[in-house]
Amino acid sequence: MNREHHYKGTIQWTGNNGEGTTTYRAYERSYTFSINNKPDISGSSDPSFRGDITKHNPEDLLLTSLAACHMLSYLHVCSVAGVVVIEYVDHATGTMVETSNGSACFKEVTLNPVVTVKDKTMINKANELHKEANALCFIANSVNFPVLHEAKMLVKTQQKFYTLDEYRELEETAEFINEYRDGEIVPIAGSTINRSQIKGNICAYFHTALRGKNAEVFISGLRLWIPRYRRGTYPDIMIIEEEPALTEGRNDEILNPVLIVEVLSKYSEDVNREDKFRFYRSIPQFREYVLVSQYEFLVAQYIKTESNDWLFQEYEGESAIVSFASVEVQMSMSDIYELVVFEIEESE
Repeated sequence: MNREHHYKGTIQWTGNNGEGTTTYRAYERSYTFSINNKPDISGSSDPSFRGDITKHNPEDLLLTSLAACHMLSYLHVCSVAGVVVIEYVDHATGTMVETSNGSACFKEVTLNPVVTVKDKTMINKANELHKEANALCFIANSVNFPVLHEAKMLVKTQQKFYTLDEYRELEETAEFINEYRDGEIVPIAGSTINRSQIKGNICAYFHTALRGKNAEVFISGLRLWIPRYRRGTYPDIMIIEEEPALTEGRNDEILNPVLIVEVLSKYSEDVNREDKFRFYRSIPQFREYVLVSQYEFLVAQYIKTESNDWLFQEYEGESAIVSFASVEVQMSMSDIYELVVFEIEESE
């Protein structure tokens, strides 16, 4: 006997700008989709149909429904078959065709799951189970276009974890510097001409500007240890006030920067803005964070206030003057970017 499952949802149009649908351009396509005891979903139409690009559209949700349904069906059949899935990521794609009369329909959806299994002996079976999962998928069974699968199978690799003492010993003889992330050793990417030039410009300027003051500048090669998060990292530039605080028994691991400057690459920008900034904020003496682009005249700055809030300021353009508040030093953009040629594209 077949079982029926029932679902309820409420959709409310939120795009009335006061004129209703008097003209095609008079209203927004925004809406809110609500289901009891679940977060609301803010949606709109596809941007091609005057929708809001920042909101989910029905086409997005259909694609996501197919991908999610297949994943859940797949995880089920794997558990039954004894295939141990460790990770699952699907970069699904869909194609919709618009006709001359204004209607449209999906032509096909392709799921591209990347599945990591526990052992290489499971790969063949894990690959075969996508067909079974497709046959079980409720949403795939409800659409009238093909749902294709281009699966990729991976095997979980055994990751070695290092003690802090092992890491420190390795760093003493390492040809290249590495970060320590709570047991994991991660190589640091090499530099570029622009990045090296900017670091050199800032460091040289600080050396002169801080002369006679109770502060000292350090560049790249000195490791910063962050006890709270068990992180060892190498900021591009650090400034220490008064005496450097070192890890007990070591002379290569600093604890107390007041100012950190990072020169961003396209690969490190998100890490520096989010993860590293969070780690740095746990340092009691730390009170200024500066991020410098190597691709344009652009500097972002975060300054800690007396109430422990962080204020954000951005400097843009060749004529701007950057004020490093924690050490009372001002530096022009032209000095920061001296000899830097933005047209050169370099790989890291």
